[in-house]
Amino acid sequence: MDETFNTKAFHWPLNNVNVRIILQNKNGPCPLIALFNGLVLNNHAQALSFIKNKNTVKLHSLLEFLGDLLLNFDSEQQQASASHPEGEGSVYDDINQVLNVLPQLNTGLNVDPLFLHDDDANDEWFENEQHDLAIFKIFGIKLVHGWLMDPAALSDYKTVKNRIRSFDNYQLISLQDSPSLDTPGGDANDDGDFQKGLQDVSQFLQRYPSQLSDYGLEYLLDYFARASSAGPGNTSVKILFRNNHFSTIFYNPLTNQLFTLVTDSSLIDGNLVWQSLSSVTGDLDMFYDENFQLSTSDGTHVNNNSASTGEATGTGGSGDVDSADLKLAQSLQLQEDEILAREFEQKQQEQQQQRQQQRQQQRRTQQRQGQTIGQATGGTGNLNGKRNNTNGDSRQEKDKKCIIC
Repeated sequence: MDETFNTKAFHWPLNNVNVRIILQNKNGPCPLIALFNGLVLNNHAQALSFIKNKNTVKLHSLLEFLGDLLLNFDSEQQQASASHPEGEGSVYDDINQVLNVLPQLNTGLNVDPLFLHDDDANDEWFENEQHDLAIFKIFGIKLVHGWLMDPAALSDYKTVKNRIRSFDNYQLISLQDSPSLDTPGGDANDDGDFQKGLQDVSQFLQRYPSQLSDYGLEYLLDYFARASSAGPGNTSVKILFRNNHFSTIFYNPLTNQLFTLVTDSSLIDGNLVWQSLSSVTGDLDMFYDENFQLSTSDGTHVNNNSASTGEATGTGGSGDVDSADLKLAQSLQLQEDEILAREFEQKQQEQQQQRQQQRQQQRRTQQRQGQTIGQATGGTGNLNGKRNNTNGDSRQEKDKKCIIC
């Protein structure tokens, strides 16, 4: 059955235009919606034209639209390559690979956040950005996250940066029997530093199960601020990965605040458009209307100038927001964080049990191999115990070794 999404219209002051965004149904395709809404807020002409005057959008129509954009991009890249045959090849030479990722935006993407981010030429936040996540770069919208570790708090920076690297890789390392030796660049001499690095990551994951850290939030704010001051080519609209969810995020340079686009379909009739990203727990996060004025879902506004002066973050400044809707939304956010924390803890326990079972299985296998070897060597457990026997015995011993192997 083709899914249908509602849309919501509001005035976008950054480009001084009226726009429509796509709202998300329960458990809807958040990567797909976040990507398209990012195009709209980035003033993408074709995206604006596609959704203009539409109260609803069909899933197949949305996928078809984005697919056409990718094919047009491929055609432009081929023309550019023909005009500059000696130039560097595009990182998207195989557009089919990117097209194959497009349907995954509907079912959910597998992303692997890096624990550390450097402002280098690559500007990578996830593993495999040049392949699985290339679709975001093609459309000019950066995918970021705030699940970052503080380099100053690490016992061994190089271990986390170069060897542990990411969340998925940490999970794989945790399943290994000798993780220090089984990772690239590992040797017995730095096992202590490696174990400290693993402990740092383990403590970090337990402290920040909602995939946003205090350091990461500060880093995101600074990252957006520097990008915004770098020039018009650095858009303030990006996509944020948090709580296994993708949302469109905007940096307001006038207030030095981060805002996530509200796309819950249950709020279609309200005037809530933005939610501030001011804290890890959500305690300071508040809702705003299209003009970044503190607001409630019943259409009332708070009588203060926090949105325009930037003096207040999420406390409401000179007037507190006493809306039951806001309290309910914050309560739901806290419940979601608690559920994710419990699921994360349960997953950690299951992985620990899996590691223990694997070690027990390895020990049993080694014991069986030792018994087999002992029987093959006359109970001595030494494969070389019969080397001084006759040639016939040696051939027989060799046959036994081959069977064991």
